[in-house]
Amino acid sequence: MQTTLDAANDINVKANVKADTQRLTAGIVECLLSLSKPRPYASQASDFVEGEYIVSTLSYPHIEFGTDGAAMVSGTTIKVVEIVQDHLAHHWHAEDIQRQHPHLSLAQVHAALTYYYDHQQQVEADIDRRLRRVAEIKGRRADGTIQAKLRQLGHLP
Repeated sequence: MQTTLDAANDINVKANVKADTQRLTAGIVECLLSLSKPRPYASQASDFVEGEYIVSTLSYPHIEFGTDGAAMVSGTTIKVVEIVQDHLAHHWHAEDIQRQHPHLSLAQVHAALTYYYDHQQQVEADIDRRLRRVAEIKGRRADGTIQAKLRQLGHLP
């Protein structure tokens, strides 16, 4: 009687182990299949797909964000927007910008320009905001004696 009970117990244990193994294998396969599906990139770790899973985070080597949220070149005080303005205003390529900022590596300049092209509307809106702010400050500032003299001489509009 004891051997029949032991044999039945062994069969149940083996069946449970087999079922657990099959569930585990199915879970692993499902996980691997989900990893192999192409997924769009997110610009920040907080981006979600349908509120369920975090999508792969797109990282920008050599770019970090300041306390004000501005994209900056890592390890420097140079903002991406400054590099972009050099690029747009002077039509400089990465090598030209690096020559003007020798403390930056070429990789840092390329990273800043990559960030710009990936976030072009945001960066250009920031440039416009900065230009409006400069114009506002200049408009509130009273002309000094030097500006008045330069204006009289025709050197200022």
